[in-house]
Amino acid sequence: MFLALLGSVNVSIAQPLNKLNVGFEELHDSLGTSGVRNGSRGNATYNFSQGEFNLHLDTDWDTSFGGYWAGGWALSNLKYTTEETSDFSKHLYASKPGKGSEKLGNVYAVGTDGSYIQNKDPINQSMAGCYISNSTYAYNSMKLGDNFAKKFDSNDSFALIVDFYLSGKEVGSQKVWLADYRSASADDHFILDTWQWVTFQYANADSIVFHFESSDMGDWGINTPKYFCLDEVQLVSGANMEEFPIPLDLEVYPNPFNEYIKIDIEEKVKSIHLMDLSGKVQPISVENETILNTSMVSRGAYILTIFTEGGRVHHKKVWK
Repeated sequence: MFLALLGSVNVSIAQPLNKLNVGFEELHDSLGTSGVRNGSRGNATYNFSQGEFNLHLDTDWDTSFGGYWAGGWALSNLKYTTEETSDFSKHLYASKPGKGSEKLGNVYAVGTDGSYIQNKDPINQSMAGCYISNSTYAYNSMKLGDNFAKKFDSNDSFALIVDFYLSGKEVGSQKVWLADYRSASADDHFILDTWQWVTFQYANADSIVFHFESSDMGDWGINTPKYFCLDEVQLVSGANMEEFPIPLDLEVYPNPFNEYIKIDIEEKVKSIHLMDLSGKVQPISVENETILNTSMVSRGAYILTIFTEGGRVHHKKVWK
């Protein structure tokens, strides 16, 4: 229900010999009963290493204006879950479930736009999946609205875009719905308030980068708070990596576009779709397979999805 795949699977993995979930619980004592590790004390990276397993997360602490968390990851055990007016200082580092994803878990990671996890040994180790949930800050903003973002209603949605990279090239993408009000039936509307398992579809990527899409857009981009929570990154080793994903080599321009979009791609294109951030397909015509007439498209942000004859899928965010 919560996961939509925007890519084709190009990785074949034999039966894994060993796996381990990285849940950050070793930091529980150092964080105290209610603490956050966000780089303010100089701890700007998280490096996990146990036997053959390793995982790397970066934190960006900016010392300007007295210091603030500027990106990357914060590690937290805060337990603010009350449904109330969103409060940046109180709710930013809190998971909506109020704990980690483990049965007795306390610590989890808080990510923002551009946060990434890095696998430094993709030959011998893969990142198989993780648990995802909303932050209390984003949840309350969507549930109740605030001074910057709207209360979610019919046709609204908020999604986490999971982009996979290998050797600096994007090899695929997935979409995880953090909130979805697009259904005609109100019974299907939801804002994610539990931990949801996400299986990574490009397991032996060496980096995974997280971005967002929202139906609530303003002059400066997304209004919905761009924060989410992550826990229990599953690492698998000893698997036989039978095939590596081959990056899809393409260029899309101009971006922002006006009357047309040109696509330079080596593979033969099967079909192309342009959708707005609510998932509505836009009126375009395809000329010479790789030139799109977009004169009927209104100004805004869109997702361009390209399907190739070889079964590959690529998506790119574009603007008019």
